[in-house]
Amino acid sequence: MSGINRLDEAKLRLAVGGEDVKRSNAEQVRNYTSFVIGRTPISLNDAMPVIVDEDLTELPVVYAAAGTSNHNFAIAPSGLVKLARARVADLKID
Repeated sequence: MSGINRLDEAKLRLAVGGEDVKRSNAEQVRNYTSFVIGRTPISLNDAMPVIVDEDLTELPVVYAAAGTSNHNFAIAPSGLVKLARARVADLKID
């Protein structure tokens, strides 16, 4: 999600095939990923689907976390989608 948009959980539910979705709290994120919120690198694990909001594909470059608060990297949205094996969907609240 871009910082200006907010997630529509119903749209996310549809994007992942109707599965129940809910926001994770900080403890759940850390337990699942070993990283704190905001520092979680791109998931290269197929156990969790990665969905990219379509608005991000309109940008020339996005910045992704790389595991620490001091590390991130610039990447074209198409590169991010490819690297994360992500699907693109409309996820924002209208």
